[in-house]
Amino acid sequence: MVTVILPRICVWAQARATNGFLAVLNGLFQVAKHKVIGYGQFSTIRTVIFRIAGKRDCSRTSLHMTGQPA
Repeated sequence: MVTVILPRICVWAQARATNGFLAVLNGLFQVAKHKVIGYGQFSTIRTVIFRIAGKRDCSRTSLHMTGQPA
């Protein structure tokens, strides 16, 4: 039994890859689905996911911003 999965064990030991990344993606999709209830296009859900994941500070690039960013 161990000899069957030994190559996969070695790959995991070298990469230390877990399912954490997939769990994060799933969480983003779940939040986006709740925010876009009623919209059926994937492009809308994709846009919401980028907005949730990005959370970028746009105050530095805003043309209407005056003074120092908060």
